[in-house]
Amino acid sequence: MSATQTRTGSCLCEANKFTVKGDPMLFVVCHCTNCKRQTGTAFMSNALFKEENIDFTSSQNLGQYSDSKTQSGSTIVRQFCNTCGSSMFIRPDQGKKLTGVWAIPVGLIDGSDTWTPTKEVFVEKKCSFVKELAINSPQ
Repeated sequence: MSATQTRTGSCLCEANKFTVKGDPMLFVVCHCTNCKRQTGTAFMSNALFKEENIDFTSSQNLGQYSDSKTQSGSTIVRQFCNTCGSSMFIRPDQGKKLTGVWAIPVGLIDGSDTWTPTKEVFVEKKCSFVKELAINSPQ
């Protein structure tokens, strides 16, 4: 895929739609307690994009939660659709130095099934039934 290819994405009810330009900078599988609680499952898979590569085409009824009890110690803002409950974006807290990078759950992005995770974090919190990712396997 070229760096200028644009992909679409949305929440479950499609009230919130966006596009992303190019491939993600990083594709992270996170095993931290807060991501597991947000998704209600064993881990969260996020694609990281520079803020300037994300465009909102429809943004309705987004809620947000400032998560200050993170394992990293940095406050992050978790945005979600107030209508269907889909997790939408994770971004740095506005009060902190902005990095300009947002995380988007990969399941929201059309065509993301061709991407492979590039990093796994908080592996010490990994559920025992989650198998090792190919990125961590010896070559």
